[in-house]
Amino acid sequence: MIEVNRQGEVWVFAEQEDGKLSDVPLELMSEARELADT
Repeated sequence: MIEVNRQGEVWVFAEQEDGKLSDVPLELMSEARELADT
């Protein structure tokens, strides 16, 4: 059996328009980083 360690892993789904991200995904990534570090 293979054991997968996903501790500290947070995924953020972000859409882009004209090759640019809006501010919302960037803010979510900042919060995701904090969650992953705890």
